[in-house]
Amino acid sequence: MMEPQPLYVAPGGHKTRVLQAGIGPTVVVLHGWGGRIESMTPVIQCLAPAFHVVALDLPGFGESDVPEGAWGTPDYAAYVRDVLREIGVDRAHFVGHSFGAKTSLYLAATHDEVVERLVAVGAS
Repeated sequence: MMEPQPLYVAPGGHKTRVLQAGIGPTVVVLHGWGGRIESMTPVIQCLAPAFHVVALDLPGFGESDVPEGAWGTPDYAAYVRDVLREIGVDRAHFVGHSFGAKTSLYLAATHDEVVERLVAVGAS
């Protein structure tokens, strides 16, 4: 499998690293608190043969900018929604680990039009 190249987007002026791999229905993969895209590599590699996988460094982690002020789960969920809009993803499946699962759950509860299905692993 060819190594996917990262893309950088900046909704609201916050630079965010996004990795896309594979072809098929879209699955968004979100890492846990203190993580980064690379911490989800086994999941991305498992899904990429059958899905279009989108993984991002949440704000303040990996190569993404640190947000100004204190952000809560609603802020991270809205930001994920904004990143997806910027890259042209209207609806997707989600796989979230820990804080990524919490963010996905919040997004599903507040913007169910974005979340098709959700797998929450070790949700905080």
